Amino acid sequence: MIIIGFSDIHGNLTQIDRIFKQTGPVDLVVLTGDITHFGGNDEARQVIEAITAHCPRILAVHGNCDYPEAHDYLVQTGTNLHCRRETIDGISFVGTGLSLPCPGQTPGEISEQA
Repeated sequence: MIIIGFSDIHGNLTQIDRIFKQTGPVDLVVLTGDITHFGGNDEARQVIEAITAHCPRILAVHGNCDYPEAHDYLVQTGTNLHCRRETIDGISFVGTGLSLPCPGQTPGEISEQA
């Protein structure tokens, strides 16, 4: 299985096509947070659609720069991995999104006690 991971896309789609041209076909994309740049549903949709044009199988967690609506979109599309385990072709993936508190307040933070 060929897996590619993206972190901190922040809604920037400019390199996605180029990356997939270099990698060729992949079986799974894992998005590890900050899919949007302080965005919600619409920006998350744009990123997910840009990636599914190359690979329909995605697992994703939302990051500290993603609003709750971005997480909701991941749930709606079946790509959410936050607080879940998914096994694909015998490989288990476990996801935890958000981040610990940051020096500047961001929408996707959680305390260590939560």
